[in-house]
Amino acid sequence: MVPDILPLFMGTDVKHLALSAPAVAAPGAYWEYNNLNSQVLGIILERATGKRYPDYLV
Repeated sequence: MVPDILPLFMGTDVKHLALSAPAVAAPGAYWEYNNLNSQVLGIILERATGKRYPDYLV
């Protein structure tokens, strides 16, 4: 059995996976750590700046 999180880190279409995940509650309704949030933040940074997310790390 493959853990649900594995495609997020080792998949070939992470952007699609992150952007197609449904919201489970209204924003601000409650807090629960979610690995998709950091993936979506990286996508937002790339789209806003035109710079790849890994380039920020060097």
